[in-house]
Amino acid sequence: MQEEKWQTRKIISPSDPAFQALLDIYTEAHPASERKSTEALHRMIARPSYLFLVTSERGSVVGLTISACLAGCDACLLEYMAVKAECRGRGIGARMFSELAARPELSGRFLMLEVDSDKPPEPDVQERTRRKNFYRRLGCKEVRGFAYKMPAVSAPAPPPMEIMLYRKPLPESIEVAVFRSWIECCYEQIYGVSGSSADIDLMFHKLDGSLQVA
Repeated sequence: MQEEKWQTRKIISPSDPAFQALLDIYTEAHPASERKSTEALHRMIARPSYLFLVTSERGSVVGLTISACLAGCDACLLEYMAVKAECRGRGIGARMFSELAARPELSGRFLMLEVDSDKPPEPDVQERTRRKNFYRRLGCKEVRGFAYKMPAVSAPAPPPMEIMLYRKPLPESIEVAVFRSWIECCYEQIYGVSGSSADIDLMFHKLDGSLQVA
């Protein structure tokens, strides 16, 4: 029987040999403003709510996903996803996303993604648009009319961001009250910031009814 080219598995400890490879890819792929410290990753992997997955090609780690199921709501967060630089453009990212979405831990939940906004006229706007289109091809849609402020995880401030959602089936709209509860859970459980944060009030103060998902 021919061995499968790619294999994905869960890792549960920094002592797993794959953790260092995950850390190397994570550091290379994400800007400092969006990266948590190695110590923070150690704490995260020990929490039952977190799911660390690595994808390997013939025994060598080529990609990772880090996600968390939020307690008290029906949402999860895809916190990080990355493919090793020299392995990009080969369908590995799409495979990793599909395998993550099929995990029983995420069954029936909405999967939230924090995605760099492509609306500000930044020099890398084409790359940001490409990244959003990648997720769209996988079935994700953007929460329209919502300007997301990601809490700071390091000294540089995070860039402007938007929230995309994935689930099958995915509704055409989300009630503002429900969506706010997801953001509050995310702030508290992922970033350790109070759900009554002034930043959350600012994000939602002009919103009412429902938000379009498209």
